[in-house]
Amino acid sequence: MSGGVSALRASAVRALESLTQADSTCPGLHVAPEQPGRVAIRWMGETRRSVRARVVAHTCDHCSPLAYELCASGGVLFVRRTHRSGDQPKTRESERLPDARARRMWMDLLLGKAR
Repeated sequence: MSGGVSALRASAVRALESLTQADSTCPGLHVAPEQPGRVAIRWMGETRRSVRARVVAHTCDHCSPLAYELCASGGVLFVRRTHRSGDQPKTRESERLPDARARRMWMDLLLGKAR
């Protein structure tokens, strides 16, 4: 049992290191590589349900054409995914969730446990 815990801990450490070391000259937050057994996030087209959304946290948009933002609007949070390859950026959003669930999803996304 302790071997499984050690392997899990080592995997988490590698994922955390990759968040900040994707490019040592870039100070931005980077998404870790996908981890085995990752959970699929349901991505939907922009709903325009909110007039405004405040960006609470975001990943680097210089090192990769794919960037994520944790957004707050109307008392709930959601993740916005923007893919900037090609002529027109493609934006998708996760479902709106209560704070604790959305922040857990955000952390899983950053650690490579969800995509």
